[in-house]
Amino acid sequence: PNLAQEHLLVIPQLPLGSAIEGQVGGQFALTQDTADALNIDFSLAASEAALRIMPEQMESAENFDEEALPQEYYLETLEIAGALQEGAWRLSAEAGILRENFDDSEIDVRGAISANVGIAPDGSLEGTIDAGLEDLRWLQAMVPEFSNITGTLNAQARLSGDLGAPEATGAIDLQGASVSVDRLGIVLHNISAAVSSNSRESIQLIGQAQSSTGS
Repeated sequence: PNLAQEHLLVIPQLPLGSAIEGQVGGQFALTQDTADALNIDFSLAASEAALRIMPEQMESAENFDEEALPQEYYLETLEIAGALQEGAWRLSAEAGILRENFDDSEIDVRGAISANVGIAPDGSLEGTIDAGLEDLRWLQAMVPEFSNITGTLNAQARLSGDLGAPEATGAIDLQGASVSVDRLGIVLHNISAAVSSNSRESIQLIGQAQSSTGS
């Protein structure tokens, strides 16, 4: 009732042709209280699921004859739940994502994302989104000059505003990282960095690293 069509249009959407495949099971309950208010409670869980994201068509792709291949991610876990009570929504989601053999590097990308969002009857938003990557070796496929990459990357966003004008602030943390810069023959270790924002106007960056000669 409080999710009008024009508000739904602001929710990010995957490119046309993208799809989630797999087996889904769930529960759904619809009740009405003594004040004739509609209450909804649902939960969904997918197994053996895969997310296929189609590349968006580029205006400059006139000279590109080969068809771009979709990106495929395995959803090791995918759980979505929500409840509507007294006109307010409470939504949650959790997913474990795996992409095997990233860019033919023989390195797997594995991460997790979770979200908890509340939508008040007036459309105002509050919630958090957490995401993390437990293995950064896949960066070697993008930057061949780097090797022996270790570390974890975590991010958190805080949602506010409303459905018509959502706002987000948050932080990104890099912990326990190290990398060999082969071209320079050095090793950077004990790398840590934190990027945070408490408003749309401010960003704070704090970082440190130590270097030594590589073998």
